[in-house]
Amino acid sequence: VRDDRFMKRKIELHDIYQSSYNAIVWNLSDPLFGDARVRRALAMSFDRQSVIDRLYHGQARPVSGPFTPEQWANNPQIVPVEFNLQGAAALLASAGWRDSDADGVLDRAGSKFAFDILIPAGNAPSAGQAQVLQEALKTIGVNMEIRPLDDAAFFEMILKRNFQAAFLARTQ
Repeated sequence: VRDDRFMKRKIELHDIYQSSYNAIVWNLSDPLFGDARVRRALAMSFDRQSVIDRLYHGQARPVSGPFTPEQWANNPQIVPVEFNLQGAAALLASAGWRDSDADGVLDRAGSKFAFDILIPAGNAPSAGQAQVLQEALKTIGVNMEIRPLDDAAFFEMILKRNFQAAFLARTQ
């Protein structure tokens, strides 16, 4: 509709962003996430632009914290982590993760790089974003299983810190 000449004469369209924050939390008690290089590599594997294009039809924008660019508290010096699978793979290699048995999955000291991420069941944005991350991680040799849970079970596991990773979202 936005590009239709007839509609342009009749209505004026504006982009208005809803305040919705999405975050992946890593359980730092899990040895898999103890190394900052690993956490950085995982963050570099999240393709925010693909999420914006595929799931939000171009009607979203990445931020690097809880404040939008229009808010006085936003710090424009802090930019979102860049999507860079080659850089992510290099960071994982520097942390000792390599595919030593050529099965397509990184390993270190006999352990595969595999983890579960919890998402609230029925939450389409969380599921879609988790799938985008899962696809990217697979290309660099990391297995991430998406575990949808009902809200009660999801938050119980989060509060008890009985998880490896979780996708949290908040809409204002």
